[in-house]
Amino acid sequence: MLAVYVVLTVAATLLFPPQKGLLPYIACVAVLTAAFIAAASGVALGYDPLLRDQALLDVGAPSPRSDQAEQHAIAHGLILIGAQAQTPARVWIGRALALPGLDDGGDSAIPVVTIARPDGGLAWAGVGWPGELGVVTGINAEGIAVLVDPARTVDVRVTRAARPIALIARSVLEQARTLDDAIKLIEASPPLGSAVIAVVDGASGKWVQVERTPSRAIVERSPRSPALGDVLTTNALAGDPENDRARRMLPTQARVERAARLLRAPLPDAAAMAAILRDRRAPDDSPRPPGHRGAIDDGRAVQTVIVDPASLSLWVADPSAGGRMRALDLRYELRHEGDRAAPAADIPAEPVEPGAGAAVLAAARAELRTARAALASGDRVRAAEACARARTRAPTLPEAIELDAIIAQARGDGARAHASFQAWIDGGPDDPRGEERARAALAR
Repeated sequence: MLAVYVVLTVAATLLFPPQKGLLPYIACVAVLTAAFIAAASGVALGYDPLLRDQALLDVGAPSPRSDQAEQHAIAHGLILIGAQAQTPARVWIGRALALPGLDDGGDSAIPVVTIARPDGGLAWAGVGWPGELGVVTGINAEGIAVLVDPARTVDVRVTRAARPIALIARSVLEQARTLDDAIKLIEASPPLGSAVIAVVDGASGKWVQVERTPSRAIVERSPRSPALGDVLTTNALAGDPENDRARRMLPTQARVERAARLLRAPLPDAAAMAAILRDRRAPDDSPRPPGHRGAIDDGRAVQTVIVDPASLSLWVADPSAGGRMRALDLRYELRHEGDRAAPAADIPAEPVEPGAGAAVLAAARAELRTARAALASGDRVRAAEACARARTRAPTLPEAIELDAIIAQARGDGARAHASFQAWIDGGPDDPRGEERARAALAR
């Protein structure tokens, strides 16, 4: 079942004095609340790790076992805004967020829905994971939705004392009654890291794109694309060196282009948005193998969410039910409208071909993390064995084919490396940086 927790928060700063580091910005009672939710979700986390984890999306370094070490990324996300066919002034919000840079690839980040009723603030709902205090996907009782995609810029400093971006988003949900309220709060709050933020007003259907870095806030009131990723695109920030590096090294652009194409026409219902979030094709409509990192559904999402901000309806994919999207009635949960919750119908799980399910891909990627660790330690035989197990589980998984070539190259097996690199290129490369390496090897 999907985990749902109701959190009654209080003005914690009146109860606990500020301390050094992040503590001026993180109420102690909130950390204890997060620890309770994590424990209830079956994840054991201590106070200090919980505190450090709040800055993970802003300044965290990816695990060397992950495929994100060269990309310097922890998270990858997509934010989709689609017009509603029946009521053009209203919008659907689609959301997918992955945490591939974590040491376990995000496997422990099971989706948790928090219903918060803060003392003196607006009630809000957020979709996160055990131990998360801030918000990356949320909506408040006034229909203001906030979605955060972490990004990278040169002005991010690990040593700065500042609020993590997800905690700023939480403050927006607790305080903002209008789109302008939300923009002002974001502009007035320099974050620890950088991010692309979408703020949606459910009542009017209007939305804005805010690109926030520690030193700048750029507001795009007429976004050029209905799909946003983890790369900054405004004229003011697109040329940032770190952002430009991310644009060239990440498969974000292909995912955004495909999503924007699918969002051109208004969507009839939430199931249509779900179909886009489950799409596994290239921008030119050619099919991609399961787990392709350039597809909208890359098989790595720790949360897949749909929001109708006008009706306060929420759907969240339940990994324990094959991706079935569970519906929640936020009018009841946040506004207490009605005698009891009356959620919309769930969205059924997508039929999946054998060997293409999320569990299969997760198991194969776990083997790939073992292979990368072994290769980094110089144990090429163990690396090859782990990679072979991954390919047995998911024979067409692109990153397994790519890693097979890299390991073969390290072992001096030029023929195998050449064959695997060629197979990876032929199937559609999903790592721009790796594609340069593969083409260079094939040209020799």
